[in-house]
Amino acid sequence: MILKLISKIFSLIVDAREALYQKNLLKSYSVGVPVISIGNLTFGGTGKTPICDFLIQNLKKKKKIAVISRGYGRQTKGFFKIDLQNKNATRLYGDEPTWLATQHPDVNFYVCENRVLGCQKILEEKKVDLILADDAFQHRRLQRSLDIVVLDATEDIKNYEYPPLGRARNSFEYLKKADCVFVTKTNLSKKENLIKLTEKIPKTIPIYRFTSTIDGFFNIYNGEKLKVEDQKVYLLSGIGHPQNFENLIQNSFHFQIAKHFIFPDHAAYNEKMIEEVIQKTQGAPLLITQKDSVKIREMKANIYPIYESRLKFESIDPLDTLYDKIY
Repeated sequence: MILKLISKIFSLIVDAREALYQKNLLKSYSVGVPVISIGNLTFGGTGKTPICDFLIQNLKKKKKIAVISRGYGRQTKGFFKIDLQNKNATRLYGDEPTWLATQHPDVNFYVCENRVLGCQKILEEKKVDLILADDAFQHRRLQRSLDIVVLDATEDIKNYEYPPLGRARNSFEYLKKADCVFVTKTNLSKKENLIKLTEKIPKTIPIYRFTSTIDGFFNIYNGEKLKVEDQKVYLLSGIGHPQNFENLIQNSFHFQIAKHFIFPDHAAYNEKMIEEVIQKTQGAPLLITQKDSVKIREMKANIYPIYESRLKFESIDPLDTLYDKIY
């Protein structure tokens, strides 16, 4: 009863905030160039960062873009342009923005908790055609040209309740404000869960479905690919849904998973933590996620068989109509 009451209070706060923006009692601001938001309805773990990677790869072919993130989990505040030469990059900018920047050295990445101020500073520094705003669906102060909402097909429908009953930041009702929905990890989802999720999406909102696979595992120090599958391995992850990482490996590879070391999402690793894990693996390969790789690689630890997974997202549905809206 108490949990339901707290959840109801949470929902009333969300609705009240939205009403203030609708009545212009709270202001939203245009920054002068098109802004594309990539967001979600729940707290973490939807596959939003790989979707950002996917979109950046395509958008930068025709547009001069910049990317701004809040920089969740960073140990700083304020506006920063991501500098990959800084040995403390993940601590300064956050793990996900830093990883995205490593994937696209030809694109400028920034972090700022105030996305309006951040976009304004970007435009003072660089001339760009559009700005991609990571995790900005709830950031109502920033006016957007296009809102893309990412939903995880493996997420239990029950989790779309407001906290503490679930992990929702917004209800399904808020999808009416989106321009389209990306449903990720459809190949990992139970059919009945995927059907329930799809039924919750308003009929007028375009849906694009994506599959998730692992392309292979590569040594984080020298890039060498792990070739022998039928061997004992250990897993390490600090992500929103660690079980999805394990399922991806089990579904596609023939490894013998001895143990999965699970840390909190956006875990702030230190050398002692990683050394303790390494000691327990007794020389067997340690398979980690790309988000974890960008942090562990910074430590310049002893050369050890640590391999990052290369995640691959593919669209089931043609994206032509979406790109027509952008271009």
